[in-house]
Amino acid sequence: MTIGRGIGFGLVLVLVLGPGRIPAPALTPSPSHLTCLREMGAIQLKAVITVLGKDRPGIIAKIATALYEREVNIDDISQTIMQGLFTMVMIVDLGKLNTNIEELQAKMQEVENELGMQIRVKREEVFTAMHQI
Repeated sequence: MTIGRGIGFGLVLVLVLGPGRIPAPALTPSPSHLTCLREMGAIQLKAVITVLGKDRPGIIAKIATALYEREVNIDDISQTIMQGLFTMVMIVDLGKLNTNIEELQAKMQEVENELGMQIRVKREEVFTAMHQI
């Protein structure tokens, strides 16, 4: 935590948080403060989306549209087709997500059912923790 002087506004409190780190309960910011912290770049909320299934037209378009409608930005994407099997991994930025992660996961479940594919959404810190020894 850093305390500094604002420009003519008195003291300014800035929480410097690493990617995906949530402050201690006593310092948990309100939703409006969280929005402010995200906009300042103090908090980066990322997720990993994996897609697996039989290849067919429109997979990327359907998923990208669902993300766009929720103001989720695709930071990185890798996709390949191996013997008719479509695989994709995306890193997405949830910083401007206009809903919550549970609703995003529910929407991806709808897309999964519609496409007949396996789609998983995991917050980056959960995904990283799962793969640490």
